[in-house]
Amino acid sequence: GDFDPGWGRGEGGKRWRIFPRFPEGEDVDREIRAHLEMCAVELIEEGWHPEEARREAARRFGNRTRIRRRCRSIEKRHRKAGRRIEMLGGLLQDLRYGVRTLRKSPGFTLVAVITLALGIGANATVFSIVNGVLLEPLSYENPEELVWVTERTQTGGTNWVAWPNYRDWRAESRTLRALAAYNRRTTTVLGGDQPVLAPVASVSQDFWSVFPVRPRAGRLTGPEDHVEGGAPVAVVSEALAGQALGGEDAVGRLIEVSGVWYEVVGVVPSGLGFPSGTQVWTPAERTPKGQGRGSHDWMTVGRLVKGMAAADAEDELDPLTVRLVAPHMGDQGAEWLASGVMVTTLQE
Repeated sequence: GDFDPGWGRGEGGKRWRIFPRFPEGEDVDREIRAHLEMCAVELIEEGWHPEEARREAARRFGNRTRIRRRCRSIEKRHRKAGRRIEMLGGLLQDLRYGVRTLRKSPGFTLVAVITLALGIGANATVFSIVNGVLLEPLSYENPEELVWVTERTQTGGTNWVAWPNYRDWRAESRTLRALAAYNRRTTTVLGGDQPVLAPVASVSQDFWSVFPVRPRAGRLTGPEDHVEGGAPVAVVSEALAGQALGGEDAVGRLIEVSGVWYEVVGVVPSGLGFPSGTQVWTPAERTPKGQGRGSHDWMTVGRLVKGMAAADAEDELDPLTVRLVAPHMGDQGAEWLASGVMVTTLQE
C-alpha cells in the first residue's frame, strides 16, 4: 500500500515511526513465502492438488526478484522522505523560535535586517562589476591579441607614453601588427540638436586597425586624415548620433569639440566604446606634436602578431626603448625618461 512518511512522538518524547518500514533482505523472502503458502492453502481448499496449488500460487505471484527489488526501492524512497520531513520539522521549529526572539527585540531586528540588506546588495554589486570587468571576455574582435603598453619610470613605476617613443615603437616593432596612441577627455559637444557632454578621444592612425569595426554609416578616419594639418573630421558613436545628430543622417554634419569644428564622416556601433565609453573619435596627428621623450601624454594599445605573446612584445620593445632614450640621458629632465617598457594583455 501507499504510506505517508513521517515521525511522531509518544510519551516522554520518544520518537516512533508513523508508517512501518518495508521489509528488506530475509524479511522480504519471509513475507513472500508466507504469501505463497496462504495462496496455496486457499487453492488446496478449492480442490487443487498440493503440488499444483504451490505452482499456481507462484505463477500468480509473479517475478520474485523484481518484487524484492521494488520493495527495497520503496523503502529507500520512504527513508529519504522521512529524513526530509525531519529536517523540515527542525527548520520550522528554529524559524518559529527565531521569529519569537526577533519580535522581543525590534531594535536588534531592524539593525540585523538593514545589515543583511546592505551586505547582500553590496555583494551583488561587487559580483556584477567583477563579472563584467574581470571575468567576462572583452567584447572586441580577437581580444586575446590586445595588449596595453606603458613605460617604466626611472623609479620602477609605470607611466603614460611619450609620443616620440610611440612613433618609433610603431615603426620598428615586429611583434605588434598595429599600435595606437590615444588620450581621452570629457567635454561638451555642440552642433547637434542639443549640447551633449560626451567622452572624446584623440586617436592615432592605427586605432581602427587595433579595433576593427564596420561603420553603421559613412567611413572611418583614414591615413589622409591622420596627417599634420589634415582636415578636422570625426567619427561618432551610434548612441550619440541617435541622441543628438539625427541617427545615420549624422554623416556630413558639423560638431564643435573644444572650440574646433569637425565634420562627422562616420558612425560606428555603440558597442565599441573604447576608451572608457568614448562617443567621439578625432585624428591625433592633425596637430603638431612638439613633445620630447619626457612628456608622457599618451596611452597606447596594440594588437599582437598572430602567434606572439605580450612577453614577446615586451622583450622587443624594452631594449628598443633603452636605445631610443640613451642619447638624451644627459639632457635636462632626464629623470623623466623611460627606463623600459611593460606590456600586459588588455584583459589584465
